[in-house]
Amino acid sequence: MERPNTVAGLLEKRRTLAARLKIVQGEVQALTVDIDALDTVLRLFAPEIDGRTLKAKRLPSPFHASKGELQRLVLDTIRETGGPVTSLMVAERFCAARGMTPDDRTIITIRGRVSSSIGKMKQKGAVCQAPLAGTYKGWVQPD
Repeated sequence: MERPNTVAGLLEKRRTLAARLKIVQGEVQALTVDIDALDTVLRLFAPEIDGRTLKAKRLPSPFHASKGELQRLVLDTIRETGGPVTSLMVAERFCAARGMTPDDRTIITIRGRVSSSIGKMKQKGAVCQAPLAGTYKGWVQPD
């Protein structure tokens, strides 16, 4: 038995929820950028405060990435460049996506997180090491 009204209603509800999701994701992105900016200003006024040495309840980790965000960014960067990528390239892209002007300390923090993410991806077989000129490791998706 067909139920065209039910299907049409479900499709409309799905469209509504998908549109709402885009709005909420935009808000999450804006809030994340705001938090990153506050972390940067906080470091100007209180450089002794370091999110890595404090408990998570006292101060959230700087430059928070949502679950899977770095892995998606690594894979997107590999696809777009068409060649090996480094953790530095992905860290710089992360900063650009958030509208940040990174300093050395920020790049080191983000690059460490990217490297950790790449290590997990390597264990899963999602990326493998590729030859790259210089001292950096290059990463690509396996064929």
